[in-house]
Amino acid sequence: MLILSNGYYGGIYYHGILLDAFRKHDGKRARVMMEEHLQHGLYDLESDNLGQEKNDL
Repeated sequence: MLILSNGYYGGIYYHGILLDAFRKHDGKRARVMMEEHLQHGLYDLESDNLGQEKNDL
Protein backbone atom coordinates (compact mmCIF):
# COMPACT_ATOMS: atom_id res chain seq x y z
CA MET A 1 0.00 0.00 0.00
CA LEU A 2 2.77 2.44 0.91
CA ILE A 3 4.56 1.84 -2.38
CA LEU A 4 1.35 2.39 -4.30
CA SER A 5 0.60 5.65 -2.54
CA ASN A 6 4.12 7.15 -2.61
CA GLY A 7 5.72 5.44 -5.58
CA TYR A 8 9.26 4.24 -6.04
CA TYR A 9 10.86 7.53 -7.02
CA GLY A 10 11.80 8.73 -3.55
CA GLY A 11 13.51 5.44 -2.82
CA ILE A 12 15.33 5.38 -6.13
CA TYR A 13 16.51 8.96 -5.68
CA TYR A 14 17.82 8.54 -2.13
CA HIS A 15 19.19 5.04 -2.56
CA GLY A 16 21.22 6.16 -5.56
CA ILE A 17 22.74 9.00 -3.55
CA LEU A 18 23.39 6.69 -0.61
CA LEU A 19 25.12 4.11 -2.80
CA ASP A 20 27.32 6.82 -4.29
CA ALA A 21 28.26 8.06 -0.80
CA PHE A 22 29.08 4.50 0.32
CA ARG A 23 31.26 3.92 -2.72
CA LYS A 24 33.14 7.13 -1.99
CA HIS A 25 33.44 6.22 1.71
CA ASP A 26 31.63 9.46 2.55
CA GLY A 27 29.96 8.54 5.82
CA LYS A 28 28.91 12.10 6.61
CA ARG A 29 27.01 12.48 3.33
CA ALA A 30 25.45 9.03 3.71
CA ARG A 31 24.24 9.90 7.22
CA VAL A 32 22.79 13.26 6.16
CA MET A 33 21.03 11.76 3.14
CA MET A 34 19.65 8.83 5.15
CA GLU A 35 18.24 11.22 7.73
CA GLU A 36 16.64 13.29 4.97
CA HIS A 37 15.27 10.14 3.32
CA LEU A 38 13.70 9.00 6.59
CA GLN A 39 12.23 12.44 7.30
CA HIS A 40 10.63 12.54 3.86
CA GLY A 41 9.25 9.04 4.38
CA LEU A 42 7.71 10.03 7.70
CA TYR A 43 6.24 13.17 6.16
CA ASP A 44 4.73 11.09 3.33
CA LEU A 45 3.23 8.64 5.81
CA GLU A 46 1.75 11.42 7.91
CA SER A 47 0.33 13.12 4.83
CA ASP A 48 -1.24 9.87 3.66
CA ASN A 49 -2.72 9.25 7.11
CA LEU A 50 -4.20 12.74 7.26
CA GLY A 51 -5.68 12.31 3.81
CA GLN A 52 -7.13 8.92 4.74
CA GLU A 53 -8.69 10.32 7.93
CA LYS A 54 -10.42 13.04 5.90
CA ASN A 55 -11.72 10.41 3.47
CA ASP A 56 -13.05 8.34 6.37
CA LEU A 57 -15.23 11.22 7.58
